[in-house]
Amino acid sequence: MKNISIKPYDSSIKLMVESLNILNEFKMLGFTSRSGFVGVVQDNVEEFKDYKTLTKLLNFWDGRKKCEDLNETLTQLLTKLKQE
Repeated sequence: MKNISIKPYDSSIKLMVESLNILNEFKMLGFTSRSGFVGVVQDNVEEFKDYKTLTKLLNFWDGRKKCEDLNETLTQLLTKLKQE
């Protein structure tokens, strides 16, 4: 598949692109369904086990949640999963 390169206009677009890239990485590791993605995050990151934070993950999956802290947490999880 062809790589896509985006030069972000501003920090908001940059954050959106980073979030999309993280989601893509999860899918490339085999977490291609929302339930699979949520499950692996909840199994590995304690803070996402309650309803409020679960909603963040669901919104992230749908492309509606863009947050530097969430991106950082998910990037750390991706690193861990790639090492396993």
